[in-house]
Amino acid sequence: MGEGGAWTLTEADGDTITVAADGSWTKTERDGDTVSVQPDGSWTKTEHDGDSVTVKPDGSYNQVEHDGKADKPDTPDVPAKPNAEAANPVSPVQPTKKLG
Repeated sequence: MGEGGAWTLTEADGDTITVAADGSWTKTERDGDTVSVQPDGSWTKTEHDGDSVTVKPDGSYNQVEHDGKADKPDTPDVPAKPNAEAANPVSPVQPTKKLG
């Protein structure tokens, strides 16, 4: 574990989660999909096929879907802490209103 409770964990499926002391976190999946959550709960998910969604702290979001579907994005799951001393991961903001 790093300074201030920062931590990195590789899951059994090969996905890697890194949580900073401020609670911001990144998950990188084996297939190249990534999720980054900032300390204010805003987040970005980028899929290996180029689709992406960015959610602002107020819940408004921009979404790029190459197949034309634009369903409301799913909020990423908060990773489980590996132990009590580990920093608490920030909960991502729920998307509420599509921009554009």
